[in-house]
Amino acid sequence: MMKASKISALLCAFALALSAQANANDANIAKKLLESKTKRTLEVVSFSPLDSSGLFLLTIQDKLNGYKTLLISDEKQKNLVVASAFFSSDEAAMRRVAQELNAISSHNFKVQNSAKLNALFASIPQDYAITITGATSKKLYIVSDPMCSHCQEELARIEEKLQTHTIIMIPVGLLGQDSLYKAADIARQIRSAKTPKEQIQTLRKIYARTYTPTTASDEAYSQVVRVTNSIKNSGLIEGVPFIYEALN
Repeated sequence: MMKASKISALLCAFALALSAQANANDANIAKKLLESKTKRTLEVVSFSPLDSSGLFLLTIQDKLNGYKTLLISDEKQKNLVVASAFFSSDEAAMRRVAQELNAISSHNFKVQNSAKLNALFASIPQDYAITITGATSKKLYIVSDPMCSHCQEELARIEEKLQTHTIIMIPVGLLGQDSLYKAADIARQIRSAKTPKEQIQTLRKIYARTYTPTTASDEAYSQVVRVTNSIKNSGLIEGVPFIYEALN
């Protein structure tokens, strides 16, 4: 006889499959409604319940221009509202909508400025940008400051991104003198790293909070200053880490 635990697991898997199918069907209903009203060809990026509110979050992307939009729908997907702000007594729901809006805003900014961003990254000297070869040739640019805690967290997860992209890391010194010194040490030491594993090891060594950088004003340091000023003066990158998937 099949054990109760196995039966329970099978039932859970079946329920999850039914739920996923229902979500896909509901998302398709909303997509068709939008396409009929906007006369645009759209793609569903994500569709999920908004906690226990009875509402649903729908992110769609225009296939022609690449822009994303967040909408809120009722449980029957008969009424859709474009979300630009969301207020609720449920703080968790408010935070989730705010996070979705921030992510979409960031995406749309990159789409709108893709030509400028491509030109900016093309202007970075090839011997400065660090190309870490991944599983595909899709390029993911990461502008990163060694003294930035969020950049350090991003570096800790870099192997995940290498499964889908080749990463081009651009170290900068936006957060002060130690940032400039550390980025200069990266420029000096990364040249001896021959494999992605060695490149990552070098980056993690210098990004570590316990690492004391060299305080030398040589050509490596001068190059960091030039690249940092180029990034800062572009008006395109206001914070780090800045992550950008190259758009054609």
